[in-house]
Amino acid sequence: AEDRRVLLTTLGTWLTCQGSTTYAAQRLYCHRNTVSNRLRRLEQLTGRTLSDPAHVVELALAHAAVLQHANEPVTSPIAQAPPPAPAAPTPAGTARRSPRPPA
Repeated sequence: AEDRRVLLTTLGTWLTCQGSTTYAAQRLYCHRNTVSNRLRRLEQLTGRTLSDPAHVVELALAHAAVLQHANEPVTSPIAQAPPPAPAAPTPAGTARRSPRPPA
């Protein structure tokens, strides 16, 4: 169970760091080789390779699902999408109107 938690945390951090083992290691307070070894172990267990973008997407979705199922906050980058950009301001003297509901 501890190994599973460590691997999930490492994967989530690596995904958040956009695939950088160096940045993931800094965030996890461990050596870059430790992160690489954990990710290699994850690849062995899942049969997926982190060099294949399709496999990365599968692992990111699986990571989010596992965390969601465990009632933990989701830390996958998929769940951390930035909010939409604010709408452009309207020119002075004009107001935006909400669409009227159908009668």
